[in-house]
Amino acid sequence: IQATPSPVGEAPPAGLEDKPPAEWPRAPKLIGLINLTPNGPGPAWADAGPAQWREALATAPVLSQQLLEVRELTDPEDLLRACAQPREWFAIVNPYGEIFPVPAPGRVEEVLQAVRRYVAAGGIWWETGGFSFFYPCWPVREQGRIVRWERGAGIGGLSRIVGLPVSLADDYPSEPLSLTPAGRGLLSADVQEKLSGASATVNRPLLENYGGWVLLRGETGAYVAGYHVGGWGYLFRVGGPGKISLTAPLVEATLVHLFRTRPRDWPAAQPPHVWQVQTAE
Repeated sequence: IQATPSPVGEAPPAGLEDKPPAEWPRAPKLIGLINLTPNGPGPAWADAGPAQWREALATAPVLSQQLLEVRELTDPEDLLRACAQPREWFAIVNPYGEIFPVPAPGRVEEVLQAVRRYVAAGGIWWETGGFSFFYPCWPVREQGRIVRWERGAGIGGLSRIVGLPVSLADDYPSEPLSLTPAGRGLLSADVQEKLSGASATVNRPLLENYGGWVLLRGETGAYVAGYHVGGWGYLFRVGGPGKISLTAPLVEATLVHLFRTRPRDWPAAQPPHVWQVQTAE
């Protein structure tokens, strides 16, 4: 019997796994930034909204050098179309923390599955704080135009994407954070220095046995980590209230690293107990 670690779900298409996305025949060029306008909600369990994230991404020098264009996604229907095109939309950033957009109250599961398929097919999705996919938010339209947004009750959508429970507590104190070796490997010495001594509440982490590409962690668990969900892309999330001062450098660093690295060499981020077993005849 021979047992070897095995990726779960989709693998990179033939011809793409051995070239960095920057060198694909049609390199992806778009980073989507969700912006629920007009009269949208403020972020929940995150300290920065679309305006601050738009500025952070626009002023990230390394991202601009990769010729990646930040484009706002202001309608849930546009988000669904972007999720269906992971070779065009390299990454999508949700700056709303626990809130996520849906076209209508009855279409929550459609969006959750679209996100899962996007990540499984190699897309990079960044959540910025709290219990991801907790509060659906849908547009109210008048004469075909969005005039405002309504927020629904919490649903725990993250568990339905990753297939595992997520811890949920409100009374954890702030704790010291530290970069993991993987996190340090992505960042310059100057950025590492800026993140040294950081602290945050870690009260929304995924279970440790889920695995993950952990970049920044506290004693309670992962604060910033990326996860595979049925394929080769990543769902990055923050395991507590989001702080843009901590997450923005890691958003830039991960996107640049993945854009420059062939998918065959992308870091593993799956449960460590997944194996492929072959028996000799």
